[in-house]
Formats: sequence, structure tokens, C-alpha cells
Amino acid sequence: MPIMSRRSRSRSRSPPKRDREDRRRRDERDRDREKKRDRKDKDRERKRRHRSSSSETSIAESHQLGSIFREERRRREKNESPKLPPLPPPPPPSDPPVDAAIPFDVSTLNEPTKKWLEEKIVEQVTARVHQLEAMMAEKATSARNEMEKMLRAQIEAEMAVELSECKKRDEESRKKCKQLEAELERKVLEAEESRKKFEEDRLLMLEQKGQLERDRADLARQKSELQKNEQQAILNKSGNARAPIKFKFGKMRVTFLQLLLLSVLIPLANCQWTTEDLALYDLVEEVGVNFYEWFDISRDATSNQVKKAYRKLTLEWHPDRNSAPDATEKFRQVAGIYEVLKTAELREKYDNILENGLPSWRQPLYYYRRMRKLAWYESILVLLFIGTIAHYLMMWAAYFEKTLVYKQNVKKTRKGKKEDPAEIDKQMKGALEEFIPKYSELLPIILAKGTVNLCKNLFLTAKDAMTKQESIEDEPTEEELAQLRRQEKRAAAAPQQPEFKFEVAQGLKAVSTNDPEMEKKYAKECEVVSQKLSGSSWTPDELAQLVRLSTEKYPAGTPNRWEQMGRVLNRTAEDVIAMAGKIKQMKQEDYTKLLMTTIQQSVPSEEKSEDDWSQTEQKAFELALQKYPKGTDERWERISEEIGTKTKKQVMVRFKQLAEMIRKKKSEN
Repeated sequence: MPIMSRRSRSRSRSPPKRDREDRRRRDERDRDREKKRDRKDKDRERKRRHRSSSSETSIAESHQLGSIFREERRRREKNESPKLPPLPPPPPPSDPPVDAAIPFDVSTLNEPTKKWLEEKIVEQVTARVHQLEAMMAEKATSARNEMEKMLRAQIEAEMAVELSECKKRDEESRKKCKQLEAELERKVLEAEESRKKFEEDRLLMLEQKGQLERDRADLARQKSELQKNEQQAILNKSGNARAPIKFKFGKMRVTFLQLLLLSVLIPLANCQWTTEDLALYDLVEEVGVNFYEWFDISRDATSNQVKKAYRKLTLEWHPDRNSAPDATEKFRQVAGIYEVLKTAELREKYDNILENGLPSWRQPLYYYRRMRKLAWYESILVLLFIGTIAHYLMMWAAYFEKTLVYKQNVKKTRKGKKEDPAEIDKQMKGALEEFIPKYSELLPIILAKGTVNLCKNLFLTAKDAMTKQESIEDEPTEEELAQLRRQEKRAAAAPQQPEFKFEVAQGLKAVSTNDPEMEKKYAKECEVVSQKLSGSSWTPDELAQLVRLSTEKYPAGTPNRWEQMGRVLNRTAEDVIAMAGKIKQMKQEDYTKLLMTTIQQSVPSEEKSEDDWSQTEQKAFELALQKYPKGTDERWERISEEIGTKTKKQVMVRFKQLAEMIRKKKSEN
């Protein structure tokens, strides 16, 4: 057989290459479709299982039918020839009712019938599933509505029961509140009656106690005055000074003070220094050399020799001929020496200085010459310093002198009496305490205070003068005073409305409620108030109340005494104890003042007001204004003396009130 025929035979046996590729692609597409269908079928089966357990049988059968249909289709596609065209699909059969319980042979069905059958099964299963879901949703909705109705009814019943119980409790609490209010009002009335009775008793006791305390204060004051008078008598004895120290020279006695004055005044009286003497002393001290040696002459030289030496030195030291820096000063000194040597009197004084020397520091001239060289402010400072030291020493000398006088007089007055030396020293210190020198009493401070007081007095004097001038200008006329008098008469004739005075309950204690919670709350509030007030300063009213409580209401021995007093004063027990200790350490005079203040505050006193002027006083005031017109010296003092019942201050206030009333009336008109 030839080779060509063999080759052609082999080609005819195997299909062409393109057909193989198409078939391979078709197989791949079929496999992909089958995978997708399998996946969809699995998803549907899973959904059907979750939706209803009754559809498990139909789903399994449909799944089995689907797998049978797919195997049949796959088998047919493999057996089909690629060259044959596909057969047209048969017409869809009618929709007869399908009964899954009737067995039939699936192999007898063609492909379109199988597809149609599969779709119908899926539709019926889906419809059944939707129907079941709707039924379940309807049942759930109805069950929920019934449950809500039951819960609402139950809640309404419970709320009605609670509301009825609340109404019952409210009625009971109102009844209890009314009972408590009635009881509280009754107790308040009882407390008010007891308080009034206690207040009356307290006023009587305070009056008695006030009288006793006044007597006690008078005795204490008399005792202190006697002690002061005794000390003052001791100090004033012997002419307020002890016997001065005396020195005896034969039959003549000279005091120490006289010797001191003589030692100062005698040199001042003997030393009659002139201006020429002072200038001579200054020139000698300035030049520092012998005048005769500088002029190169002898002490007995004549006036012609002095003139020749002067001309020679002037030519030598004249500033126009000598360029030395001290030429002018030397020329001035030469002229001064010539003025001394040419006069016989000054020359004699210079010779005396050469023999005896210049005045030393022991002589007053030494200090006077140095004071003349100081400026005016330097002189004032030096004198102030010296005066301050002398004043301070004199104060100490006066103090020691008072001490010696006091000791001597005490020995004389208390001779033969046995007294404690410590007590005597204590009394001496108390009596001489005011004489101890203090830095505030030094001369510069006294001068400064005097200057300030002088300025203040000048300012007050000027202010009083201006006020007096204004009061003179604002003085009302006689017509205005008469008009005011008529208005006051009308006001006095008009019926006055009665004034009602009501007593206000004070110092009431809290009424006990037998409620432990209220008692705790009240205790906490008291603690808060006491903590706020603790550490703050005590007012005079609180001090007076503390004294009254410690002596009357809570005396020594009362249980919980300090706590009860602190509760009344709204303070802690520690503050009350500390202040009570301070009061015990007070002096007798301060304690008496405090008690007198307490009595004056506790006993009401009706004093006449300063602003009340009777018609008689008003007439006397107007007559005094006419009697002492503007410009009269001490006008207001004389007017107050004319009235007799009013002071100068009250008269001036009344005058200002009248002037203000007239000014307002003029402005209104």
C-alpha cells in the first residue's frame, strides 16, 4: 500500500483538531454549568431544610430527579455527534397535576419534559414554603398581641393597688402631721408662758444683782483710788522730790545743781570775746607758724619794720607776680598778719596767745568757734543730738530721784509695819512705771509730735472758722422761725396715732419631737454653725451672755456645762472654755466694766431722745438766737447756757436741722 493512501486513511479516522477543541470547550462549559447547578441545588436544599421539615421528602425527590436528569443529559451529549444539528424542542405539555406519590419511569421522559417537571416542582415547593412562612408570621403576631394585652392588664392592676396604698399612707401622714402641729402649738404656748415668767424673774434678779455689782464696783473703785492717792501722796511728799545733795563749805551750804550752774555760767560771764578775738584765733590756727618768724622781725620791732616786711612779702606772694597755686591764700594770710602786728592791742593779744596758747577743749570758746564754722542745718542737727542725749539722761535722773524719794517715804510712812518686801517692790514698780523713760518721749519724737499736733490744730481751727461762717450765713430769719413755730404747733395739736409695741419671742429652745432622725439633724446643724463661729472674735453681747450663763444658768458643777453653754452660744466647747479662762484672768476693773455693760444691756432703759425739743426749749432757743447774733464770741456755748437743758452739740445740730428745713422749703417754692 502506498504511503499516501495510508496517511489519508489515518486522517479520516481521527476527527479534525478544531472539532476536538470545540468539544473540549463544550465539555468544560458543561462541567461549569453542572457545578453551578449543583451549588444552587445544595443552597436550595439547605434553605428548604431550614424552612420546613414537611418538605424534606419532596426536596429529596426533586433532587434525585434533578440528578437523574443531569446524568441523562450528560450521557446524551456524549453520544451525540457534533455534525448533527440539535433537534427542535417539543412543545411544552399542558400542566396536569403532578402527584409525587404515583411512581413513574423518568427514563421515558424527554429533556424538555424533565425541565418543565423540575420547574413545576420548584414552584410548588416555593409556594408551599411561602404559605408556611405566612402562617407562622400570622401566628407569631397574634401571640405577641395577646401577650401585650395580658401584660398591660397585669401592670394596670398592680398600679391600681399601689395607688390605693399610696392614698392610704398619705391620709395617715396628714393625720399625724395635724396631730404633731397641734401638739407643737400647745408646747410653743407653754414655752412662751414659761419664758415670760422666767423673764420677769430674771429682770428682778438682774436688778438686785445690778445693785450689788454697782456697790461692788464702787468699793473696788474707791479701793483703787485710795491706793493711787496713797502712792501719789508718797510721790508728792517732800515737794515731789527728795532732798537735794548739798555740799558744806564752812557755814555756807551749796547744792549740786547750784555748783553745776556756777561751773557753766562763770566761764561764760568772764569770757567776753569780740569778733576781732575770734578772727585772731582763727588766723593763728590757720597759719600755724609764728608771725614774727614769717615776717623775719623781732617781737619788739617797730611799726616801720613791720611795714617793710609786709611790703617785701606782698611783692613776693602777690598773685600777679607769683604763679604758685597757694599764692592767693598766702597773700591773704600776709595781709591778716600785718593787720594784727600793726595794732598795739591785737599785737598784745597775739603775744598772750604765744605765751598761753589757744583755748583748749575745756573752755566753751573751743566749741563755739567750731559751731561758727558749721552750716545752719548742721548746727541744728548737732544741737538736737546734744539736747536729745541730755534730755534722755535727765529723764533717767528724774526716774532715779523718784525711786529714792519713794523708798525714803515708804520707810517713813510704814515704819513699824510688817509687810512683804516683794509686795512693796511690786507696788513701787506699779507706781513708778509711768516715770520710766521711753524712746517715744525723746526730744526729736516730742518735737515731731508737737509739729503734727500743731498742724492738726491749725487745720481744725480753720475748719471751725469756716463752719462758723457757714452757720452764720445759713442762720434763719425771725419770720422763718415764726413760720416753723406755727407749723410745730399745728403738728402738736393734730391727734397722734397710737404706737403699738409687741414683744417678740427670743431665746426659745427647739421643741423635742421624739424623732431620732430630727435630733441628729439638729445636732449636725448646731455643729456646722459652731464650726463656722469657732475661731471668730467674740462680740460684747456674746461676752455678756457668757458671763450670765456661767454665773446664773449653768453654774459650777452643772453636768456637761461647757457643751450646753456652747450650744446656746453656737460655739464649740473649746472656744467657751478658752474665753472663760481669759475672763478669769481679767483685772478687777475690766471685769467690773463688763458686768456693768451686761446689766445695762439686760435692763431696758428708756432714755429721752436728743432730738426731742419741747416748745419751751424751742422758744428759749429762738430768743437766744436773737440775743446772740452773728459774730458773737462763743455764741453756741452761750445759747446752750440760755436753754439750760441742751448741750452745745445739740444746739448746733438743731440749728442745722432748721436751716436745712428752710432751704428745702425755699427750693420747693
